[in-house]
Amino acid sequence: MVELLPPKVTGDAGDFEARARVRIAFFRVPDGKVLISDVYPENGGGGAQLPSEFAVSGVGVRAINLTDGWVYFALTGDYE
Repeated sequence: MVELLPPKVTGDAGDFEARARVRIAFFRVPDGKVLISDVYPENGGGGAQLPSEFAVSGVGVRAINLTDGWVYFALTGDYE
């Protein structure tokens, strides 16, 4: 997790920015290179464009706690 993004008042409850969001980045440990960095909404998710060697195809954010600073998320993919 890189950054928690609180909802913004936009006047449209369905607006992406009207939901709590989190920026999640995936780093390669040996050299610290950022492989992807993307924003995901609470109760949402999307595809993760990681190299195939990681076998991760998606990120799903189940809950964001802005007060305590944590995110509950799940990774999906083809794990062997």
